[in-house]
Amino acid sequence: MPERSVITWTAIVSVYAQKGYMDEARSLFEEMPERNAVSWNAMIKAYDSNGFHTEALDAFQTMILEGAPPDEITLMTVLSACSHVGSMSRARQVFVTFLLMPWRTVISWTGMVSAYAHHGILSEARQAFEAMPWKNLVSWNVVLEAYARNVWGCREALALFHVMNLEGMVPDEASFTSILAACAHIGVVSEACGYLRLMNEYSDLRPARGHYNCIVDLLGRTGELAAAEGVIAAMPVPPDAVSWRSLLGACRNHGDSDRGGRAAARVVELDDEDTAVYSLLSELIWQGDREGVAMDWITFSL
Repeated sequence: MPERSVITWTAIVSVYAQKGYMDEARSLFEEMPERNAVSWNAMIKAYDSNGFHTEALDAFQTMILEGAPPDEITLMTVLSACSHVGSMSRARQVFVTFLLMPWRTVISWTGMVSAYAHHGILSEARQAFEAMPWKNLVSWNVVLEAYARNVWGCREALALFHVMNLEGMVPDEASFTSILAACAHIGVVSEACGYLRLMNEYSDLRPARGHYNCIVDLLGRTGELAAAEGVIAAMPVPPDAVSWRSLLGACRNHGDSDRGGRAAARVVELDDEDTAVYSLLSELIWQGDREGVAMDWITFSL
């Protein structure tokens, strides 16, 4: 049998890991006569993908001690393991390792910020973002979205958007989606409307369906259901199932069974595979005028 190359060894380790045969993968990895960054990445990913997160972190530590140079893939995988075991110290170690690497680019910096944010390590995401020697629009959008996803971080998202504009970075559709979502989470209607007007001031930007859906969600959360339905009706683009589903959920939360019946019918009209709508509809029927909701449902379903 011809001698195996490092590529062959690594491929076999990966196959064992994909099948869940971790003992075999580990044993084979340890038998390898030589290992490169790809080999280590395969083993670290194998551990993390199969739920052995502590082992993934230990393997990363051994990789560093043996002098194997980690790359972006290594660090992204290790951050995933850090998020599962809740190890902030290991997450910081990853960042220090990253800072020592010579190949840092705006893409790799943004990848680090995104990985921290994706795994819920927001403080480290912000630290990495602030440490970036230069930032592009993607970098800003990653950190905006990270804060907008967390209710307690929404105000910070709005503040960062202001800083972004002061630094001369022109926002795009994704920037405004994050900001409008942040407004929806904290229930600030006037600010959201201001951002929507601001979007129209840019010659190459116009609010899209997703932006209007954020406004519908916001109005629904604050109980302004008639206004939310009015936004859906006045959209310059046809509303989708998300638009009506958002209104339906708000109607359920605020006890507006009549409006909810109309919204439910529209959801099914646009997405007849959405089974959750029937559960929401049943709650509405029991909350309010059962006969009225049922008749609205029948009328709009015909």
